[in-house]
Amino acid sequence: MSTLPHDRSDDRTEYAMPFGVMFSSAISAATLGIAEGALAAFLAYTRRRITIVGSRAAEDPHQLSSLGEAAADLDASRTHLLATMDRMYEDTLAGRTIAIEARAEARRNQVRASRRATDAVDGLFRRAGGGSLRLDQPLQRHWRDVHAAMNHLCNVADGIDEGRSRDRFGLPTGVRVLV
Repeated sequence: MSTLPHDRSDDRTEYAMPFGVMFSSAISAATLGIAEGALAAFLAYTRRRITIVGSRAAEDPHQLSSLGEAAADLDASRTHLLATMDRMYEDTLAGRTIAIEARAEARRNQVRASRRATDAVDGLFRRAGGGSLRLDQPLQRHWRDVHAAMNHLCNVADGIDEGRSRDRFGLPTGVRVLV
């Protein structure tokens, strides 16, 4: 039995789901994982960091605010992505065809979750101070990696947002929305 996604002889539900959405969700999931790694790196770094004025960074209201905002945005991104994929999985399991509108919505949710997660990492990185730029600091690596992930075609929002918006006006979406 082949495990290729286009092989319909495999009767598992995930192989009946639209490949473009499934593949893109994997890219988005990896992007969110990188962002969650950045959050963990920020926590570890900030926990032990002493600012230039000698105070603990972990007690700075700006650090705490950035952490709270980033954690909420990452949770929202994860919830949004998983809820979208769960709904698509349930529809496929029930034998319902995944319409172009649902594919466009899923792709829109995926790119938005990735963007929200990247913005959260940017907020953390802005507050982490110059020492976080050192190569021995994991936060700088996560920051670079999440931005590299945003350059993957599956995370480029322009065509996806255009396709979903075209669909909402009853216009043809084109294939860009399915990537």
